[in-house]
Amino acid sequence: MAQIKMFAYPGNEARGMVIDNAANTPVYGFDGDYSIPDSGSEDLWGIPVRDLIHQFESCRFLSLGASGGADVIQTLIEGITEVHAVEVNPLV
Repeated sequence: MAQIKMFAYPGNEARGMVIDNAANTPVYGFDGDYSIPDSGSEDLWGIPVRDLIHQFESCRFLSLGASGGADVIQTLIEGITEVHAVEVNPLV
């Protein structure tokens, strides 16, 4: 379905995944510990995640094309309790 390249970031806290030489996503080894360095500080679609989530009284999150799951981790860090991650590429 796609060409996927994996690489290690310096410091080995995460890996990177490039799909079709266009989409780039970090991939964290997640064991339930939310203290992954800087994982909650990234912006989601150019909008700070906490600003997007906390403008609503209640929020459920759907990630279409979840890739490495960085956006899923970000929403869990912010306290979202219902998260659905969908990835259509079986290689991912």
